[in-house]
Amino acid sequence: MKASSTWVEVSSTETISVIHFLETRSSMISTAIPARVKCVVS
Repeated sequence: MKASSTWVEVSSTETISVIHFLETRSSMISTAIPARVKCVVS
């Protein structure tokens, strides 16, 4: 029982970190693309 609950805690932590990584990457992309377009336009 304890092993399964520990596994659930670890997997949920990994899931949260993956989601956080994806959100960070998507926000970086959404800020980088307009800047890149602005450089190309100018």
